[in-house]
Amino acid sequence: MSISKIFHLTAFLLLLLPLSVSAQDKALPETQAKPAEVVKDAAKKEDKNTMPVIVEHSGEDALGGMLALRLKETLHKSPLFSLADKDSKAMRIKIVSRSEFKDRPTVGSIYTALWTFAENDTVLAYYLSESLGVVDSSSMETTANALTSRTDKLIEQYKFLFE
Repeated sequence: MSISKIFHLTAFLLLLLPLSVSAQDKALPETQAKPAEVVKDAAKKEDKNTMPVIVEHSGEDALGGMLALRLKETLHKSPLFSLADKDSKAMRIKIVSRSEFKDRPTVGSIYTALWTFAENDTVLAYYLSESLGVVDSSSMETTANALTSRTDKLIEQYKFLFE
């Protein structure tokens, strides 16, 4: 393994460290949750008012992968959306990303987000919209929130597909 790959892997793991620490901190209270709270959380995911969304990522850059992960987290936390499996009717968001600079992959990533709708994974998807942008570690949260907002607007525009 080259020194460059080791450096990138180490940088990626260091970026994930705060996420794993905060997840461990949050895990303790959740394990002590009362049964009624667990039922309410499950009911929220089963709610018919949530729109099913699938997020997929293509690309080998760390920042693009983190953007897709942050988008999934943002959608999961929102009461408007539920993360769906590939065999269900859902809006699909495909994030394709590449390093902005080949020699400095941790500086930024160029991404495109492509929104489609499909009944399931085996049928042809309908094209809905796309977006192109640049993301770095300082704009990760803002970019994920902007993509979530765009997803909400597109679902409102194409809600007849979910009926």
